[in-house]
Amino acid sequence: MKTNEDLLRKWLDNELDASELQAFNALEDSALLEKISLEMQSFKAPEYDSVLEFEKLKSALKSPVNLVVRPNFRAVWSYAAALLIGLGLFFTVRFSNTSQTTDMAEIKSQRLPDSSMVTVNAASTLTYNTLLWRFDRQLELDGEAYFEVVKGSDFTVNTHLGSVTVVGTKFKVKQRSNYFEVVCYEGTVSVSISNEIYLLNQGERLLKADDRQDQRSSIKEDVPSWIQKSSAFTAAPIQRVLNELERQYAVKILTNGIDTRSLFTGRFTHDNLELALKSITLPMGYVYSVTPNSIVVSVE
Repeated sequence: MKTNEDLLRKWLDNELDASELQAFNALEDSALLEKISLEMQSFKAPEYDSVLEFEKLKSALKSPVNLVVRPNFRAVWSYAAALLIGLGLFFTVRFSNTSQTTDMAEIKSQRLPDSSMVTVNAASTLTYNTLLWRFDRQLELDGEAYFEVVKGSDFTVNTHLGSVTVVGTKFKVKQRSNYFEVVCYEGTVSVSISNEIYLLNQGERLLKADDRQDQRSSIKEDVPSWIQKSSAFTAAPIQRVLNELERQYAVKILTNGIDTRSLFTGRFTHDNLELALKSITLPMGYVYSVTPNSIVVSVE
């Protein structure tokens, strides 16, 4: 006996015999199926011209195409976050710089983050980074300072004329214009000048001044003279002596008719201007006069 599925399949394939066609027409949905069949026969697919469609495709490929690019917001935010973190670290490190600046006639002492001590002479500036200090003990010096360094990692003082590196010691660095001086009072220091390395032991001094050859000499003092409120010189040009007098007393000194290259050996005190002037002018055969705005040093 044929099932309804068998009759439907044979009807679709147009294979029904007379008895089977009679059985199919007796089905409840036969009228609907016949109507669908008639509609399907009237349906005609549009004709397809392959040559014409190929030409249309080539024309479309030659035309400009407007692409809509959707940004990768995840990548954008990643880059932005990295930039913000980098800027944050940069400004954190930068604003961790600490400076110690002294005015004319001023001396300051300061304890560094590792408990080392530094005393900064008049008209000088010392700069270091408190955030990086435990990893890198480096300072920038413009002027003159005396250091008492506790032992630890390398301790470096940089100036634009040279650098000094120690581990634990007492030493002085002075950098003024074309003048660079290092004195070792205890331990050993390493001095770098123009790609040359010098090792100084206790009681030794290295001087580089006015583009002359580096000079080594011995010293007898235990601390810089200015720590004890005086400035000492050995065969120093008188102009350098007068410049130091200006720093220690915050005065303006003019010269009249003297050879500023003349050499001076001696010292002057930091707490009495009149005595300091006499200490300089008398041995050199100079005289001085005081005006409201300056002090004039001239030949007697």
